Amino acid sequence: MIWYLHAAFWQLLLPAVVGATTVITMRTATDIYIGADSKVASMRLDGSVSYVRQCKIGQVGNIFFAAAGAYGRKPMPSEDPNSRLDIRSSLIKSRALGGTMHQIIARFSDVYADEILRTLEIVRRSSPKQYEKATTSPVYVYFVGFEGDTPVSLGRTFAPRKSDAAVTTIRITEYDCPPNCAEPHVVGVGYGNIIKDFSPDVLKTRSPTDVIREIVELSIKEDPEQKSGIPVDILHLTKYGASWIQKKKECPEIKPY
Repeated sequence: MIWYLHAAFWQLLLPAVVGATTVITMRTATDIYIGADSKVASMRLDGSVSYVRQCKIGQVGNIFFAAAGAYGRKPMPSEDPNSRLDIRSSLIKSRALGGTMHQIIARFSDVYADEILRTLEIVRRSSPKQYEKATTSPVYVYFVGFEGDTPVSLGRTFAPRKSDAAVTTIRITEYDCPPNCAEPHVVGVGYGNIIKDFSPDVLKTRSPTDVIREIVELSIKEDPEQKSGIPVDILHLTKYGASWIQKKKECPEIKPY
């Protein structure tokens, strides 16, 4: 079973189907951490799935992001490299007009929802099997960064909603801190009961890095279909900048901003 977590002190929400990703973000009053697994699913036109290793944590200027779901990734080698469902492309477009992180991500939400609808309609006409799988999995996107001295963690869920046989709308759910913050503020998605049963008390004796690493690794082990996989990448942000705590070779170096 896969669980989606939105934590004000790690409060579990309803279960959700997510494609091949474990992601955890943790925001404190001064720091932000984001960790992700490395296994990405590629859905073929006949509905079958293959897997490759990718870095799931990306950067656009001073905003960092990770995503889970059918379209929450960069295009695979066999796909259109100019796909506008690439998170980075839509974020670059949204950030170009300026504004606060909240304003940029609000703009991104509209752009990305439109691209999902456009693409799903193309897939519906060309590949019914791929379409059925794509419409049952929401896309989860997590954005983190700093506005001055304030750490910001913004989450978006894009869920297709069908009318008769076709998807006609995308329901967007927001999980933003600030304003809705706890100490710590954590959002994530993963497998089994690892997240469900986790207690924030462990943070009194262990570092956020160790906790995130363990959660992602245990979530990967709980995945019955092995859609999520090692290694684990972890990024740390403060008001002074961002740095990798651990990363694989596919993850680029942090760009100055």
